[in-house]
Amino acid sequence: MINNSTLVLGKNEDVGFIDERLELIKKRAEEWVENNNTSALTYLIARKGVIVSNYSFGRLKYDIPTSILTPDAVFSLSSCSKPVIATLAMILVEDGILSLTRPVTDYIPELKNNLSSGVMVGNLLTHTSGYNANDWFKLIGKLPYDIPRDQVDCELNQHPYIHSMLELCYSQLKPRCKPGRIMMYCGFNYILVSEIVRRLSSKSLNEFSQEFIFTPLEMKSSWFGLKQEAEDARVTANPKIYEGTGRDPNNFKRLTIPHASGGLISNSIDMAKFCQMFLNGGCYGDKRILSRSSIDIMTQNQIPNIKAKNRDGLWIHQASRGYGWAVQSEERWKYINGSLIPINAFHHEGSFGVGIWGDPKNELVGVFLSSIRTYDVKTDYYEFNLDLFQNMVYSALQNNL
Repeated sequence: MINNSTLVLGKNEDVGFIDERLELIKKRAEEWVENNNTSALTYLIARKGVIVSNYSFGRLKYDIPTSILTPDAVFSLSSCSKPVIATLAMILVEDGILSLTRPVTDYIPELKNNLSSGVMVGNLLTHTSGYNANDWFKLIGKLPYDIPRDQVDCELNQHPYIHSMLELCYSQLKPRCKPGRIMMYCGFNYILVSEIVRRLSSKSLNEFSQEFIFTPLEMKSSWFGLKQEAEDARVTANPKIYEGTGRDPNNFKRLTIPHASGGLISNSIDMAKFCQMFLNGGCYGDKRILSRSSIDIMTQNQIPNIKAKNRDGLWIHQASRGYGWAVQSEERWKYINGSLIPINAFHHEGSFGVGIWGDPKNELVGVFLSSIRTYDVKTDYYEFNLDLFQNMVYSALQNNL
């Protein structure tokens, strides 16, 4: 494949897809919305740089029957924010400013009282720092989203809520175990990574991501934290901001926060460009975002033989994380990935019903943006359908290309 390929519309048969199978995907996606399995859905499939499907179903605003969802609508990307944050960190690594094998306390000395010097930046990116998500959620649960800037001693390139969260966690949040023992998925790891990026770059999260990722890739509908003008625009006749149902009620106070763990706002074509850049080895068109060396370590398992627990409390013997990405291993996580997605594909999911992935073996990119209808801690992914979607995508590939 050409290293700088960009996404273009093309014919299904030119890149090895079966028309009838792609039509089945479209039919099934429409059924999921009509049957109220999900309130809205946008998906994109591309192979060898060619987009073969980009469709949307459902309402842009769930409460307004006449509002039609279109493929350019922006969603809250939830935890799919994390590969972008990892990319920002790797840009600083390549520039000789940051090292993944240095202690986190070298960059955030406020953590010295509560964080072992053995916790390295790389542990944050692979969720092996020892931080626990439940501890973090419990600590910050009552922190208001709309903290006025004049009430905190906050630098201009930092959001007051993020600043207040960090100050609280510096003094009260401690890892449960030594680093590198197990993988415990925790968004606070990426809040810390973004704080390191902010301090070393002297730029806000949005400024840095726009300059080094979104603008070069022409990701024109992507930003961290809902823009204020976009928030106001949601009441106009044809906003592009999806408002739906489910676990995420689209709390617009929350969405205005440039939250590294889950604050990315984007759409299907932008995220496809981001994934394609990884398949290209760090380039997209004439723009170079990362080196092949960085792409390789980000998309390869960096924590071999490290375990994790799934939602049922059962052990996954290979947690299999790269930097920013999960890497598909022989073991499959319940409800998260399809049975047919190949080993070594890199992917990430978001808890409100979104998922992105890249598959080097098949030169394939997939984006799945949906909104789960309801949320129950026991059935978080039951209505996600990403696994079903991925299986249909791979069944649509011809055997002889």
